[in-house]
Amino acid sequence: MTTAGQLRDSRVPVPAPGGTARLAGRAVARIGFGAMQLEGRNAGQDTALAVLRQAVGAGVNHIDTAQFYGDCNALIRAALAPYPDDLMLVSKVGAVRDGGGGLVPAQRPHELRAQVEANLAALAVERLGVVNLRRADTAPGIVAEGDQLVDIDDQLAELAALRDEGTSHHYAPPGPLAVPDPGLTARLRAALPGAVYIYQGEELGLWEVQDIPDELRQDPIFYRTHGDDPGRDGSRVPLPWSGTEPPFGFTPPGASAVPWLPQPKEWRDLTVAAESARADSMLRLYQDALRIRRAEESLGDAPMSWQPSPDGVLAFDRGDGLRCLAGIALYGHG
Repeated sequence: MTTAGQLRDSRVPVPAPGGTARLAGRAVARIGFGAMQLEGRNAGQDTALAVLRQAVGAGVNHIDTAQFYGDCNALIRAALAPYPDDLMLVSKVGAVRDGGGGLVPAQRPHELRAQVEANLAALAVERLGVVNLRRADTAPGIVAEGDQLVDIDDQLAELAALRDEGTSHHYAPPGPLAVPDPGLTARLRAALPGAVYIYQGEELGLWEVQDIPDELRQDPIFYRTHGDDPGRDGSRVPLPWSGTEPPFGFTPPGASAVPWLPQPKEWRDLTVAAESARADSMLRLYQDALRIRRAEESLGDAPMSWQPSPDGVLAFDRGDGLRCLAGIALYGHG
């Protein structure tokens, strides 16, 4: 049987479909593969396996799936295991199938843990790239009632614990964009009227560091609330400038002091030096967006007007001669 890994080894590398973006600190193709329709369209096993292999063979390197989709995880395993090193498997939790096959909420923390474990077993992996949380607060879709009405802080605490245990690289709180595209967000902000504010680390695609040990935290908010509020330390971790190990050039070699907050080792691919050398990096994207904003007079004080557009496309004009288009893919009700 031909596996995805063998396909990757034998073929000439192809460009990432749609270019690349950062997801959970890794570069992935902007075009991924949503596995839900493998089950929903009753394609048949042979067709489903062929589609999955063709997608990965064409350069897709992240797949969105969920145990409650049905047999999708088993199909992914059959088609692609052993998995290519660069393949990111993204799953979601928050629902299960009942005895009749219907989708019902499963929002309690221990249920979220059980779903992560079920995804790991079905996919035959020890770690998931991203775990998305499917909340069930309001329609459309299933709506939580009774003991399924769970505080989001309790849910995120369980997902954070799973991440720290090594079962997932990243967990994503619920929102209209299940797989946010920071590159699209950056370009869109640069095209809108008004000032553009770039907060520390956004231009590198850094995330808020949520696993800082309590004994290393600095923000007085953390101590005033006796640890109930982690404060702002996660957004104040020193920037990585160069090198492959912390402190990433923030302090000179041999310095007696270390940065006041620890930097994640995963930032080694997100240093200023590393991103300056990559044409598809977040830093280069921000630099290009700001350069275009300065060069295009219409992106200054020119008025903005919304324009008709098909579903999934955001369209607006700046002034008389510049039209801006953005493709928006909304997830979260699968």
